[in-house]
Amino acid sequence: CGQGVAQDDQEAVKWLQKSADKGNANAQFELGYMYHVGRGVIKDTQKAVEWFQKSANKGNPNAQAELGYIYQIGQGVPYDVRKSIMWFQKAADSGHAEAQFIMAMKCAKGQGVTQDDREAFKWFQKAADKDNTNAQFALGYMYL
Repeated sequence: CGQGVAQDDQEAVKWLQKSADKGNANAQFELGYMYHVGRGVIKDTQKAVEWFQKSANKGNPNAQAELGYIYQIGQGVPYDVRKSIMWFQKAADSGHAEAQFIMAMKCAKGQGVTQDDREAFKWFQKAADKDNTNAQFALGYMYL
């Protein structure tokens, strides 16, 4: 949409690249996203994962959650439940509401973790407190 300028994905990538190369975690995440979807660059899942990894290692919860998804489905990386859970857990611990909901679902169903309704409730509550409507529904359902 461009903010004060015409939208230009290639120009955006140029500036994101400069910032990402200097270690800015937000720029690294956004650059990873651009490679992931092919905006302003040729789509390149490997480069996307590399940038998400750099950002996630600096504590960016959006990048951590993205890596959780990527390892969960094996997109550009080998399918790896353990790594998926690890990244979702880091994002959830950092307060990422969607990752908290995902961790809750994994705990509720025992997907990659030990099934634990109390742990699921804890994560549903945290996500619901951040207005995640799916978590709010799940909490209501748990009380039925």
